[in-house]
Amino acid sequence: MELEIKLLEKDEEINGILELQQKNLPHNLSKDETVNQGFLTVIHFFDLLNKMNKEEKSVIAKDKRNRVIGYCLAMTKDLGSTIEILKPFFFHLNELIIDNKSLNEFKVIYVGQACIQKEYRGMNLLSKMYAKYKEYFVPRYEIAVTEILQRNIRSMSAHQKIGFQPLDTYIAPNDEVCDIVFWDWRESPKNKIYK
Repeated sequence: MELEIKLLEKDEEINGILELQQKNLPHNLSKDETVNQGFLTVIHFFDLLNKMNKEEKSVIAKDKRNRVIGYCLAMTKDLGSTIEILKPFFFHLNELIIDNKSLNEFKVIYVGQACIQKEYRGMNLLSKMYAKYKEYFVPRYEIAVTEILQRNIRSMSAHQKIGFQPLDTYIAPNDEVCDIVFWDWRESPKNKIYK
C-alpha cells in the first residue's frame, strides 16, 4: 500500500483532516468503538487549522487516492491558550517541572490532536507520522506535549509506544481526568519528573 507522509500544505488537505476528525468524534462512534478504537475530543474548524498550520506545520498521511488518512496536528502555546476548551490545559502547564526546570523554560511544541483512519490502524502509521513530526520539529523544539483523556486507553497506549511519558494528571472543568504526557527530544534527558 502506497502511503505518503508529509507536511500539511493545501486547503483540500485541511478539509481532509476535518472529514477524518468528524468520523472519530464520540457522537459518531459506538460505545464499543470509543473504548476499543479511541476517539477525539477537540473539534477544530477550517480557520483554526489554517491558522495553526501557518504558525507550525502539521503532519499528515495520504493514501494512493490522495485522501488524508492520518494526521498529527502541531500547536504553539500562544495559539492553544486562546482556545476555550484548551485554556485549563495550558494554564495547568505553567505549574509543571521537568528536571528541576519549569516546563516554560523548554522549547515545547504541543500535539493538537492525532488520528488514523480506522482501516489504516495497526500498520505503524502513527509511529511513522510522529517520526516525521520529530524530524521536522527537533531543530527548534526540545519536547512535545499533549493531553489524553484517561478513559481514552487506546490513545494512551499508542502514545506510550511512540515514547511519550506521563508528566501529570489534572481534572478538566467538565470533570474529565486528563493525563499530560511528554516526548523528550533532548540528547541526554534525565527524565526525572517533579511536581
